[in-house]
Amino acid sequence: MTRGRPVCGLVAVYPDEECSMFIALKGTLMNAGEAIDATTGFTLSRVLSGTPAEVFVHFTEPALFSRWFIVEGFTTPASRVKLDPRPGGMINAVMVPDGEGPEIPFTATYGIVEPQRRIQFKFTDPTEIVTISLLDLGVEGTQLTYSNVGAALTERAAALIGVERMLDALDSSLADLRR
Repeated sequence: MTRGRPVCGLVAVYPDEECSMFIALKGTLMNAGEAIDATTGFTLSRVLSGTPAEVFVHFTEPALFSRWFIVEGFTTPASRVKLDPRPGGMINAVMVPDGEGPEIPFTATYGIVEPQRRIQFKFTDPTEIVTISLLDLGVEGTQLTYSNVGAALTERAAALIGVERMLDALDSSLADLRR
């Protein structure tokens, strides 16, 4: 990747399409021996308004994590988020419905944790690895690349919509913090 060069913008990249750079990147971010189907998943990329440090802390601080880790009809209150951002550390949180309905508890394990560069989450139900890579673009902001390996092909469209909403919420949080 070079500074200022578009990196597939907001377009999803599938394993059988262009941008083989991302597909190769996926393979290097997984630990050897992971039981996961590397032919599934997707990659999204976008430029965010914050610095890599400002973006990274949204993955390690409960108050900021709760601002972007949301799905339609649910919030993730900071009081219900516990993060241990180190390799092997746990993410424990609960999504709370906006109206009536059940809460959704979830857990994941941190994999790679490289401040201001890369962070990885490993989910077990279903088995997925999500890697967030950050590239400092200076005054342009931060290029965030969200790579998911393991998302079922039948659920990929819904996952893409959900991740786009999360990234929208992350960008909104960054903008709010700058006000």
